[in-house]
Amino acid sequence: MPTVREIINALLNEIKVVLREYMHEAKSALKKRLQRLLITGTVVGVLITLVISLIGTAALFLLIGSLKYLSTFMPEWMAWSIMGLTSGIIGGLFFFVLYIFIRKQLKTKQN
Repeated sequence: MPTVREIINALLNEIKVVLREYMHEAKSALKKRLQRLLITGTVVGVLITLVISLIGTAALFLLIGSLKYLSTFMPEWMAWSIMGLTSGIIGGLFFFVLYIFIRKQLKTKQN
């Protein structure tokens, strides 16, 4: 006849086995999720960097072309002033949009 101690030990061993299985499943699920988040974050970061670079390059070429065009029918200093103001406004808007995008990303990660 088993003693109370043996019964309790057997019960505790069964609980240990169940908890180990659950811990192993939770650990593997967490590793998969973290790996997926890491890959997604890296890909999104690279794509955002490429888009920012392309937008900056396009804006630079447009501003240089506009400068050459404006300097054909107005004084060069005025064309440079107009392009300076335009590039400042475009840069400010660009950083404002990035700021809003980053705040939105941080807000969704906290939830």
